[in-house]
Amino acid sequence: MIRGEETQIFGALASEPSLGAAGGALIGLPGTHAKWAFVGNDRIERFYTFMTGETFGVLRDHTILGRTIHSGAARDESAFIRGVETARDAGHPGLLATIFSTRTLGLTGQLTAQQQPDYLSGLLIGHELRGLNEVLARELSTLARKTLRLIGNEALCDLRVPEEVAVVGFDDIAVAAHVDPPLTTVLQPMQQLGETAAELLLKRLRDPRADVPGVLLPHRLVRRRSA
Repeated sequence: MIRGEETQIFGALASEPSLGAAGGALIGLPGTHAKWAFVGNDRIERFYTFMTGETFGVLRDHTILGRTIHSGAARDESAFIRGVETARDAGHPGLLATIFSTRTLGLTGQLTAQQQPDYLSGLLIGHELRGLNEVLARELSTLARKTLRLIGNEALCDLRVPEEVAVVGFDDIAVAAHVDPPLTTVLQPMQQLGETAAELLLKRLRDPRADVPGVLLPHRLVRRRSA
């Protein structure tokens, strides 16, 4: 169900028309019931709703996890990131098998009572992103390959690179080393790429039935600070 969020999405499409182009983008509206909308060809193609915020409230206030949780005055980013990474590395067991780690880490002294709510929040958001990645995997894509936009207030959209989200680019264009933070990117042999594409095209033009094989060209990951 979508109630009003479509207005924000169409506003984003109007202010940044490239989001509605073929191939589209993924627009997120974080909140109690987070929405992720797939847009393309100037329309909303489909969307998913994640009850992430409400689930956090229920787990904190109405389950055994709440017995050791105490909300701190300040957000603990390290605990939050630990939760995201735990969800990312959880493998197949999934959310129900990992949320209890909030309590076990607290009982064993690895998380303080004030760190546990931020850890649990990161854990739930991490599983939300895993779910999106699994949807994209069925389309032979990933979050890293999608154009992403977040709509919301600063508190909801204040994701720091690379502490809370990793960003990796392609082509290693000149500006990649000079943005803040410098962009981790994949260096590709652009001249060789163009020459190979031209050779394969000419081969197909000479003989439409010719076998044109796939070609893997050398490439290199250039590690900087964004991931």
